[in-house]
Order: sequence, then C-alpha cells, then structure tokens
Amino acid sequence: MPKNFSGSQKGFLLAALLKFGPLFLLPVFIAFYIFNGDLSNAYESLSLWFKAVLPVTLLRFLAAGTVRCIFFQFFQLGALNSR
Repeated sequence: MPKNFSGSQKGFLLAALLKFGPLFLLPVFIAFYIFNGDLSNAYESLSLWFKAVLPVTLLRFLAAGTVRCIFFQFFQLGALNSR
C-alpha cells in the first residue's frame, strides 16, 4: 500500500498499462510483423491487419459491434435521448 500520493499515481499508471497495453499495442505489433514493417503510418496498421486476417463477413460484424458500442455509450450519457 503506497504511503503517499505519488506512489498511488505510479501504481495507477502501471495498472492502466498492464490492462490496456496489450489491447492497443499487440495488434500493432502483429500488423508490423505481418507486413514486414511496410506500413506508411501506424494509424492504418489495425485496419490493414483486420482486412488481411478477417473474412469480409466477420469484418462486417466487427464494424456493426463497434457502431453499437459507440451508440450505447451515447445513450448511456444521455446525449441522444435528452429531454
């Protein structure tokens, strides 16, 4: 248990890195390996990786799930159904 605020901040950042690091960094590393470092920018690595690995049907399900999650967040915040 950290005894000061600085220690608790460091623990929070470490926990966030361990939780979200593989989620965002692992697909980029896989895409870099698949395309042999032949990416023009890092922003298109995930979309190229999805197009290369997933069939079109699963790609459509992935897009539909992403749009559903975005709409769900808007509804949770009350942005679309405010009175």
